[in-house]
Amino acid sequence: MTAGMRWLREHRDLLHILLYASVINLVSAAIDVMGVLDLRTHGEPGGRIGLVLSCAGIGAVLGSFAAPRAVARLSVPTILLGIGGGWTVVLLAFGVDYSPWQTAALLTVLMVLSPAAGVVVGHALFSRCPRELVGRVSAATSILLSGLAALGPIMAGALFQELGARGAWLLLGGVSAAVTLVSWTPIRSASTLEAAPEPEPVVREEDLYEVVAHASPAPIVPDPLPIAWLGSPGR
Repeated sequence: MTAGMRWLREHRDLLHILLYASVINLVSAAIDVMGVLDLRTHGEPGGRIGLVLSCAGIGAVLGSFAAPRAVARLSVPTILLGIGGGWTVVLLAFGVDYSPWQTAALLTVLMVLSPAAGVVVGHALFSRCPRELVGRVSAATSILLSGLAALGPIMAGALFQELGARGAWLLLGGVSAAVTLVSWTPIRSASTLEAAPEPEPVVREEDLYEVVAHASPAPIVPDPLPIAWLGSPGR
């Protein structure tokens, strides 16, 4: 993990995006608890609470189908900053007005961009990472994205107890807005985050001579399996 963190420290553009995503994940983890507490406070039955919260999963599924088209048509900054802007608007809407069906609709919309964000970040990260460091960088990334999110439920409970549902939603929206504004300029430069091409192997004439001279069969080693980055900065 420390080797992965050292590599990320040398690639500040990727590190900044991961820190931005970790704060968004913190807010995301708080939403689950806040949603239950707010719906329960308004007297909603357990079945309706489960139905409303399941809309987040529906939005993620729809976002998975839309991810290839979104990645092809939208730039990296648009996708990443769209997550922060969308979450800010939705969280503030939760604080201003309440309706279980409005909550269900907004949760669905909230999750649509998350899979696309996971694709672009994962592509930029693991396409630039040396193969021998993929496991280490993956461990460091998991710590950044999931470590802070573990505090989300605790934060949601404390905010709800101290500020009530309205104040807690507005504060979470403020956190989302603040991290988006702070990250706006660095992420705008993320349009250059593309896969780094692998260097072409340099073959010397004497190396070819050695291969022909010794004519010993070389083992065929397949490339490692491609890595699917399962997960997004939004969840």
